[in-house]
Amino acid sequence: MFSTDSQRQYPPEASAAVVGWQQQENQQESSFWQEEDDWNDPNDTIAVNNLYFNTTVGPDAWGREKSQPITITLEFSCNLSKAAATDDVAHTISYGQIAKDITSGIKTDAPFPDIFTFTHAAAHYALDAHVHSFSERTEAAIVVGLPKGLLRPCAAFSYRREFCPAKSPFQILAHSISVSRLNATCIVGVNPHERLRKQVVLISLKLTLPVDSPQYTDAKFDSTKFNHVVDALGELVGASTYRTLEALATYAVHFLFSQSMVATAITVTAEKPSAVAAADTTAVTISRSRGWFEKTMAVREYR
Repeated sequence: MFSTDSQRQYPPEASAAVVGWQQQENQQESSFWQEEDDWNDPNDTIAVNNLYFNTTVGPDAWGREKSQPITITLEFSCNLSKAAATDDVAHTISYGQIAKDITSGIKTDAPFPDIFTFTHAAAHYALDAHVHSFSERTEAAIVVGLPKGLLRPCAAFSYRREFCPAKSPFQILAHSISVSRLNATCIVGVNPHERLRKQVVLISLKLTLPVDSPQYTDAKFDSTKFNHVVDALGELVGASTYRTLEALATYAVHFLFSQSMVATAITVTAEKPSAVAAADTTAVTISRSRGWFEKTMAVREYR
């Protein structure tokens, strides 16, 4: 069995040297971590993933002002060097306390008129008490998901906001609306058998919103209207007969721009689960700006 330095017995003449060596090593380690703290380089991350609630954030998928399931994921960068060196929670930010603060704030202020107001409030519940801990280079992100926010099968709705938590109110850096894995069936592919029967296609989309319009001011976000847009997209995809995912995804991008006067950029990913037997899916992602849409709208015909 190996013994540690604290267990090992040293001759009297060596004890002072060993103690001195240990003190010097501790001082050097402390100095190293202090220097790293001085760099103030927030490359470390704390996260709370998928915190679950039931509350009202505007109309549900059916257009009713009712409570619905909500998830919150919060992550932020910070310097955790001191906490790592000391192994002391006093030098970090308690993710347990963050979860408690979010829960308490939501219970106090519910209901919320829309997902934007809810996201803004949740970010402040979580981090207002820690503003002094962040530098101006610190970045944070909060994602609010509505697992039952859409009526289409296998589709989940979420809103993501990236911001700087160094001072309140938080400066918004970017934000977007996303739908993951909208399920549709259509004719798509170049192989003869793919032209005979419809196959499942999964459509995921991301609408980037302008930073200077954090509340979606062209029209307050209407979840019922957005449900109609997603339904219409699913129907259009189902009626399409493209040979390539590239054309199908671009068609979806064009349609979404035509329905949103606010989005500055749109990304669509189209997946085929049945294309390659040995792969879960094959996928194509198309990203386009509003400028592209405006230039091509008048000259390109879509099926």
